[in-house]
Amino acid sequence: MPVKDGLITIDEALEASKEQVKEWYKKYFNPSFELILELAEFDAIYDKADGTTVYADGQSYLDFLGGHGAVGISHNHPEILASIQKVMGRPNILQAALSPLTAALAKNLALITPGDLEKSFFCNSGAEAVEGALKIARAATGRKKIIYAENSFHGKTFGALSATGKKKYQNPFKPLVPEFEAVPFGDSEALEQKLSQSEAAAFIVEPIQGEGGIILPPQGYLKEVERICRKYRTLLIMDEIQTGLGRTGKMFACEYEDVEPDVICLAKALGGAAVPMGAYVVTDKVWQRAYGGIDRCLIHTTTTFGGTAWGCAAALATINVLCRDSSRLIHEAKDKGEYFLTEFKKLDKFDVIKETRGKGLMIGVEFNQPRIAKGKINQLFKEYFAQLVVSQLRNKYNVLSVYTLNNPNVIRFMPPLTVNKEDIAYTVSSLEKLCLEGFSGTLIAGGMRAGKQMGGGNDRKQHLSQSLHDQLANPLEEINLPNLLTILRLFLIPVFIYLVLSPQNRLDLAALTLAIAGATDWLDGFTARRLGKVTEFGTFFDPLVDRLLIFSVLALGFIKEIVPLWTVMVIFGRDIFMILGYQYLRARKKKLSLTFLGKGTTALIAVSFVLLLLKIPLGLWLFYLSVLLSFVSGLDYFRKGLGKLRGAG
Repeated sequence: MPVKDGLITIDEALEASKEQVKEWYKKYFNPSFELILELAEFDAIYDKADGTTVYADGQSYLDFLGGHGAVGISHNHPEILASIQKVMGRPNILQAALSPLTAALAKNLALITPGDLEKSFFCNSGAEAVEGALKIARAATGRKKIIYAENSFHGKTFGALSATGKKKYQNPFKPLVPEFEAVPFGDSEALEQKLSQSEAAAFIVEPIQGEGGIILPPQGYLKEVERICRKYRTLLIMDEIQTGLGRTGKMFACEYEDVEPDVICLAKALGGAAVPMGAYVVTDKVWQRAYGGIDRCLIHTTTTFGGTAWGCAAALATINVLCRDSSRLIHEAKDKGEYFLTEFKKLDKFDVIKETRGKGLMIGVEFNQPRIAKGKINQLFKEYFAQLVVSQLRNKYNVLSVYTLNNPNVIRFMPPLTVNKEDIAYTVSSLEKLCLEGFSGTLIAGGMRAGKQMGGGNDRKQHLSQSLHDQLANPLEEINLPNLLTILRLFLIPVFIYLVLSPQNRLDLAALTLAIAGATDWLDGFTARRLGKVTEFGTFFDPLVDRLLIFSVLALGFIKEIVPLWTVMVIFGRDIFMILGYQYLRARKKKLSLTFLGKGTTALIAVSFVLLLLKIPLGLWLFYLSVLLSFVSGLDYFRKGLGKLRGAG
C-alpha cells in the first residue's frame, strides 16, 4: 500500500501551531474533547515542566491537577530521568529473557507493601492492574462473584468497568462482565450481609474514593472490611492507584488502619511521571493457588509492554526517592496536606462551598452550585459549574486543577509531593477570591465562551449541540421573562429606526417604541437580579442588545439634528473606549466590571430621547446629564483599569 503524502515528523509535530494541532484533534482524534478543552480555555500547549510548575505561552502555571495522581513526586524529576537514561542502551522490550530491573522492582514492591504481599505482575495502567487482580481472585478461589463499592472508579476496560460504580460509564457498554454486585461504600454491615448470602471471590475497594469525589470512609471501616473478608474467605483487593506511593501521607492509604490486603493495585505515580507503569502485588499464597506450577504460570502473566526496562527504571527510582531520608517526602505530604485542608476549611464560610475533605495531598472541595435557572439548564450547571471554577482558577490565577469524574461538583487538588506551602497558600487564596466575587464572572465567562463557540461554524455548532443534548432535552425551559424581554427589545430596535426615518415622520410612535424598549431594559434587569432568572443567554446577549439600542438612538439623534454631534461623540467614544479597554485588560488576565456601561446611562439616554422626540425641553437637559455621566464613568473606568494594571486593583 503506498504511503500517502503529508506524514508528520517529530520536529514538525513539536513546531506545529496551536491552530494546526486543534485541526488535527478535530479531524483525526476526538473533536468533542477538543471542544471541551476550548470551552474551558484549557486548550493550551505546554512546552516545559519542572517540579510543580508547567509552562505555556510564556506563562507559568501551578500544577495542582498532578495528572490525576500520576505526577507523584514532581514533573521531570532529575533522578527519575537519569535512571531511565542509564538503561537506554539496553533492550527496552525483550520478554524471553531475565531482567535485573524487573526482579529488583518486584523485590522493592514486596518490601514496601503492607503485610505478606510478595509476588508482582507488571502492566501499563491502573485498569490493567485491576483486570489482573480480578482475574487472580477468580483463579485462586474458584469463585465467580466480585463485590465492589457504589460510587467507585476502577477503570474503563470491561472487568474494571464492571466494578465501577457509575452507571454513566457502564450503560453504553452493557452487557458487562457478569457476577459483579455493588454495596454502599463505607457500610461494612451491607458488605457482610452480601457476603453471607453467597460466596464471592473478592471485594475490591478504594481506601479513599478518588473519582467518586474524594470520599473518605468512616474511621475503622477498612479494618472491619478486612475482618469480614477473612471471615467469609473472600479476597480483599485494595485499589491504591490514586492513593498509593505517599499521596495521603502514608506509603499506602490502607496503612492508616493497618490493613493487610490480599492484593494491592498500583499505577499512576509508579511511573515517576515519565512512563506508563502499573502493577498488582499479591500474597504468595494467592499467587500459588492461581498461577503456581509450570502449566499455569503463563495463563495471565505474560504481557507485551509490562515491565519494560524504562518503566522499571522509573519505578525503581520513584520508590528510592520516596524512601530516602526515612521517607521524608511522605511525612511532609502528611504535614502539607493537613495545612492544605486547614486552610481550605476556612472557605466553608462561603455558601457556595458545601464541604472540603481529604487526606494528605489528596484534597476535594465540593460546591453547592448557584441556582441560575429552572429545569434542564440548571441541571447543566450542576454538572459543569465546578469546571467553570476550574477554568477561572487556571485563566485568572494560573492554577491547574480538575473536577472528579463521578461527582463533577468536586474539584480535586492533587499537586506533586514536592509542592511547598507558599504555593498551597496561593491556591487557597485564589479560590477564596473567586468565592468573594460570588462567581458572577465565572458564570458570565462560561456563557460567553459557549456563545462564541455557537458562532464557530456548522461543525462546531453540531458538536456543542450534541454534547448538551442530554442536559437540554427541552430548550424551552431556558426561555424566561428576562430573556423574552431582551428578545422583545431586539425586535423593537428596527421598528424604532423605521419610525424615526419614516416619511410620515411618526416621531410620536418612535417615542412610544423607545419608551417600551427602555422599560424592557429596566424590567429584565430587575427580574434577573431579584428573581434569580439569570441564564447564559441573558448574560451574553443582554449587554449586546443594550449597546445596539443606544448606538441606534445616538446615530438617529445626530441624523435628525435632535442633538449636537459633540454629545454623540462623547457617549459613543466612551463606549468604544471601554470595550477596547475591557478586551485589553482581559488579554492580560485582568478583570474589570463593565456594569456601569449598562442600565444607568442606558435608561437616562432612552428617557431623554423619548422627551426630545415629543419635543419636551427637559429632554435636552437630561441628555446633557447623560453626557456628563458618560464622561465621568469613562474617567472612573480609566482610573480603575490603571489600578488593575499596576496591581492595585
